Amino acid sequence: MIACISPSEVYLEETLSTLNYATRTMNIKNKPVIQMDAKEQIIFNLKREIQLLKMENEYLKEKIYMYSYLLRIINIIGSTVEIR
Repeated sequence: MIACISPSEVYLEETLSTLNYATRTMNIKNKPVIQMDAKEQIIFNLKREIQLLKMENEYLKEKIYMYSYLLRIINIIGSTVEIR
């Protein structure tokens, strides 16, 4: 916001009024809100859930791969070591 004020004493009341208005408008805080109807909200929530499930699926695939890799290493080490 741009506030035009005057240094002249003649316009003192108008200048103070402008500064007060500028101060009040600077203190206004707006938060934008997306307007959705019920159907759009359901679709949005389901898409978000799909995204989270895909991420969880990738994480679990990675854990399975690491577990199977470790089991192969253990089997290789176990088959090469002689037990006395």
